[in-house]
Amino acid sequence: MLSFLRRADWDAIFGSALALVLLLTLIDSSPPPSAIQNHEEQQSAESDKEKESASVFLHMGNWIERNHTGIEAASTLTIALFTIALAIATKGLWEATNNVADDARLGRERTERAFVKISHRPFERINDTRIKFTFEVKNFGRTPARVTDVIVNVFHDREGNKPPDNLLPFERHGARPPKAFLVVDDSFFHNAVFGMTDEEEKAMREGKTCVWLQGYVDYIDAFGRRHRGGYGRVFATAASNFVYVASETYNFDRLRNPGEGIDWDEE
Repeated sequence: MLSFLRRADWDAIFGSALALVLLLTLIDSSPPPSAIQNHEEQQSAESDKEKESASVFLHMGNWIERNHTGIEAASTLTIALFTIALAIATKGLWEATNNVADDARLGRERTERAFVKISHRPFERINDTRIKFTFEVKNFGRTPARVTDVIVNVFHDREGNKPPDNLLPFERHGARPPKAFLVVDDSFFHNAVFGMTDEEEKAMREGKTCVWLQGYVDYIDAFGRRHRGGYGRVFATAASNFVYVASETYNFDRLRNPGEGIDWDEE
């Protein structure tokens, strides 16, 4: 609509100018007086035409002279409005370009980032009171990751038949957390020893107690974002092994909150 009005305004201006030029041309090219007119009448007619032509431009000049202040103000206002519109359009284009760039960057980070998860092998009994788990920590993503911490705990519930809805407090085993740099499809193994007597294992296998594993792996992806991958398994008598806990409380992958984890002093 705006472009249409602008074209209409220009058409009106050019049309008026063309009509004025044609009018002046007709005035200047009017046929000469007949042969019976005397020389004085001919000079008088030509003088009248010149006065008419001059009067048109004289009126235009007088009008411009009388209204030059308003014309200047209108021109200044028009330029100011155009400048404001241009600034707004430029700002909008800049923001749209930035949004496209941010979306592209975030999309690349989501598709190319690392995904580090924990899995386990069947536990081994060390002695009458302790068992050992071997956990594999693997990068399933498309870019490298730096693992900065791994924690896994085992819990017993003599009266329940499934893990609680909320995670229990974690306990760290060992003075130094495991760390590793993992490229794509790379992994390392982390051993953990837990207390479990023969009697407790027998009750677990008979389904008299609920035993589950809960833990997490903290890592930093190639884009500098800090993640936590959750890990949860519960012993199933039918499988005679620890199986996946179908709950986002235990198994997840999310960005960590500021200060969450032990690697915030690392670059």
